[in-house]
Amino acid sequence: MITTEEVLQKIKSRGYWRINFRPVAYRDRLSTVAECRSLVERNALSLRGWEYPAKLLGAPNVLRPNSDKYAGLVNDWQNHVELWRMYKSGQFFHLLALREDWLRNDQWGSAREKAFEPCQVLSVVGTIYQATEIYQFLANLVRDGVYDDGVEVLVELHNLKGRALWLDDPLRVGFSYPRVTDADHLEWKQLHSMSEVLDKATVFARALLRTWFDAFDWQASDELISGDQEKLLTRSL
Repeated sequence: MITTEEVLQKIKSRGYWRINFRPVAYRDRLSTVAECRSLVERNALSLRGWEYPAKLLGAPNVLRPNSDKYAGLVNDWQNHVELWRMYKSGQFFHLLALREDWLRNDQWGSAREKAFEPCQVLSVVGTIYQATEIYQFLANLVRDGVYDDGVEVLVELHNLKGRALWLDDPLRVGFSYPRVTDADHLEWKQLHSMSEVLDKATVFARALLRTWFDAFDWQASDELISGDQEKLLTRSL
């Protein structure tokens, strides 16, 4: 059986996302840890064959830790490795391994994908999908009334130095030269009102993505990113 400490160490050993939503005004918004878990499970997304964040109801070898302050989930399955917590205060904390660093563990991965070394690439389409899912999940939480006073959003990508962007769509023409970053990590920190999240979730995700792709010397257009977002949100993958 997995342990939280082992999964946490595994996540941080390679590239990973760190996602944190914090209410602007601190108070207990949820009465029980059962409410914390229910909040995540009813607002999680399932847009591309994998949940965000993972619910994995009925799945074996998944930890579902509870404390007096939060409910959580810890999972390590193939290239899906993550840990999340939802606190009674409404704070959501999530560590998510970069899936492209664990492609050799994916039994359905292609030979092309498994040829990459860990920490070698950052997928373009996968990153667009992930950032979009983060903001869509946030929008679902806002609709559920969690962040009525506003929310601080912190999204980070870690262990990036020396990576190249990988255009993970075989139907597209690749980059004319390697798009590599020397940044060890990237950070996106924003303060949003309820209405901003509801009206502009995909817009904020695009702004995050343009900022981060620029660190690889790639100026991605709104049209390109929004096209991939539309495919995800309409499940036209």
